[in-house]
Amino acid sequence: MGACMGNRHSSEEKESKKRGRPSETSSSNVHVAVNVEDKTNPSQSSPSDANTAGPPPSTQSSPPPPPSNAPPPAEPPQPKPPPQVKSGPSDPPLPSLADLRDDVQKLLTGDVANVQCTEMIKVIRIFVSACQADSELERTVLMERVFPKLQMHCAKNGFELQLVDLHWGHRLEDMDDHSLVGCSLFELKECQQKSIGPKFISFLNQKYNCQCPCQIPATAFKKLQESITDSTDKQILDEWYRIDTNAVPPEYVLQPISSQIKKYKDTNKDVRLQAEKEWNSVQDRIKKILTSCWSREEQERYMVSVMEKEIRSGPLETEASSDDIVWIRRVFKDIESSVGDSSNRSYIDTLGENNEIDEVIQDRLSQLRNELGAKINEGNFLKFEISWSKNGVDPEGISEHAQYIDSLCNQSEVMLTTLIDKAISDWQVHQDEAPVK
Repeated sequence: MGACMGNRHSSEEKESKKRGRPSETSSSNVHVAVNVEDKTNPSQSSPSDANTAGPPPSTQSSPPPPPSNAPPPAEPPQPKPPPQVKSGPSDPPLPSLADLRDDVQKLLTGDVANVQCTEMIKVIRIFVSACQADSELERTVLMERVFPKLQMHCAKNGFELQLVDLHWGHRLEDMDDHSLVGCSLFELKECQQKSIGPKFISFLNQKYNCQCPCQIPATAFKKLQESITDSTDKQILDEWYRIDTNAVPPEYVLQPISSQIKKYKDTNKDVRLQAEKEWNSVQDRIKKILTSCWSREEQERYMVSVMEKEIRSGPLETEASSDDIVWIRRVFKDIESSVGDSSNRSYIDTLGENNEIDEVIQDRLSQLRNELGAKINEGNFLKFEISWSKNGVDPEGISEHAQYIDSLCNQSEVMLTTLIDKAISDWQVHQDEAPVK
């Protein structure tokens, strides 16, 4: 090794003289140069080295061996194999995708957009249809004595009972802007969609309660104005009906009561009652104008009571089930003898100051009763006949009326409990027939 380095130094000095560079003669400089060359490229050597040391080494040099005292390199950690799940002969085989329901297959394959999730409905929601004053006492008694028991019965079976009676304590806002019809039909649709049954209770008695139309098409209203000869009648219609050009087609809309009768929403109860009487007088005048100018066909088209709209949108719909409909009817046997008595206005439709019975409205009411009777099951119908009283239904003053109220509560509870039990049983059968795989 020392001879090779000596020959290498003499050759380097000769080369330095030829190139005009100072020669590196110090031993320390020699060692530094050797070390650098060894680190940068150990395979390179001078021509003299090639003559004295044999053939040149290979151009692909192998890395230097590790020092003898260095510890052996650590082996890289090997990944642990996944745990082996041992399946015994009792483990069921995994189900095939083709054996699952269509909606489950779509969920597992990522087709979520086309999956329709059905809500687990455990609600019995019953809509109550009635005139406000006509059956107010009966509905109040049922709310206090019967419906709490039915709610407890439903709760024991894991269901919730809800009763929707928008005619029991009207809100001033709904009465003022005539929005009760829209609210009623919306709640009725909610009952039809959410309830497992029964869904509808009707208190259709002897009162139709014809309403002023909330909307009249512009063409029909102009025709109506042309047929009116009394200037006062024209002025009344112009005050209470205003055109809505945003409607398609345009229509005349009945204005809020408080827009003309300012004290209708007064906080003082006595003042408000007086304003309500004023509105009732105006409403009777408008209905008289309309009935005198319109044909019977036009009256049946535009002057429809809220109760008839509820019945035609509910029980009389084609898809309505007879099992979901209940009819509780009370009849005053001799109410016709009350002609001239204003106390009968809450229980039957009358005309004029003499409170004569409106026979045209009674014909419409009779037709509606016949249609409802043809749709309902016999076991879902309760009928009671009682004597007329100037106080209407008077259980505190007349023993016959007190017995009627007791019979109403007892029979209604039995009938509704039976219908609820049947609805729950049918719901459970339906759930068992469509199990989730």
